[in-house]
Amino acid sequence: MFSHIDSVDIEPTVLPNIIRINDKYELAFRYLIESDESGDSFQFDTTSLNLDTAYTISNSILICKKDKYGIAFLSQLVGIPANSSPYVKTKYNKGEYQIAMDFIYDEIEFVSNYEGQKSFLYLIAKKNNYWGVIGFGGTEMSPFKYLSINTIENNGIAIVEYEDGKFGALKINSNYTHNMNLTYSIEEFFIR
Repeated sequence: MFSHIDSVDIEPTVLPNIIRINDKYELAFRYLIESDESGDSFQFDTTSLNLDTAYTISNSILICKKDKYGIAFLSQLVGIPANSSPYVKTKYNKGEYQIAMDFIYDEIEFVSNYEGQKSFLYLIAKKNNYWGVIGFGGTEMSPFKYLSINTIENNGIAIVEYEDGKFGALKINSNYTHNMNLTYSIEEFFIR
């Protein structure tokens, strides 16, 4: 009846930006700098994170693990700051650019459900022993207050345990706006 997505244990994506060094992974990124000759040039660098794993979801989200999980936009690997437009060329001083990523989640699971022509794409994560919902931009869409989240396939609904033996439901909606931004709304229904 319910399908709980297994914890993330995916072989890292083969990308030029994800480098395997022995049993660890490294992120290589490039960012635009203004050269001394006043022309444009790209600076290549690495994060020196020594990650346990790194992989992409839906060609836009980068999930990394270094003891805990962190989320970043894949576009950050080409010098686009978090929450910035990918259409704006940003220049940096040499060595100035860094990827924004906090390693704060104990577990992360990707949910991809479809209802008719509507898709429900989001992440559920565990932080400080509680589960919550994260949007594709890394924004926390629900408080981290649930003991468990179990998704029901093909309808954007998740059953949550909010107290020991007490259950409710989350209706999770994700929609693309006219300019292709992904927006979310969450409705909670609790059984008292």
